[in-house]
Amino acid sequence: MIANGVQFATTTEYQQVEPGSWRLRLTGAGGPSTEAEVRLAGGAVYSLLVLDSKQGGLTAELRRDAEGGIVVPAGGVDTGAGGTAGTGLDAYPLVAGGLATAAAAVALLLWRRRRRTTW
Repeated sequence: MIANGVQFATTTEYQQVEPGSWRLRLTGAGGPSTEAEVRLAGGAVYSLLVLDSKQGGLTAELRRDAEGGIVVPAGGVDTGAGGTAGTGLDAYPLVAGGLATAAAAVALLLWRRRRRTTW
C-alpha cells in the first residue's frame, strides 16, 4: 500500500518504492474502484495525481518530478524570492532610496510653497 485514507485536495509524503511496473487500485468514498498501471524508472522521483474521472470514479496521472536523484525530496521546493530575486545588487536599497528621494522632493516643494507670500 502506498497511501490510505488520503483526503481530497491534500498530498502525502514521498514513498520509496522499487522501480518497475505497478498495478494500482484507486478507490474513493462511495465510488467504484479503478485499476491503473504505472511504470517507474529507477533513480527518478514521481508524483501520482489521483483525479476524478469524467466517467465517474477516479483516474491517475503519473508525473516525473526529478530524474537521477539519490535523495528523496522533503517538503516543497525552496524558491527563494522567485522572479524578483536579484543575482547581484539588491533591489531593495534602490527602491527605498528612490522612495526617500521622492518624499524629500515633495516635502521641499510643500515647504517652499508655504514660505511664498501672496503677491
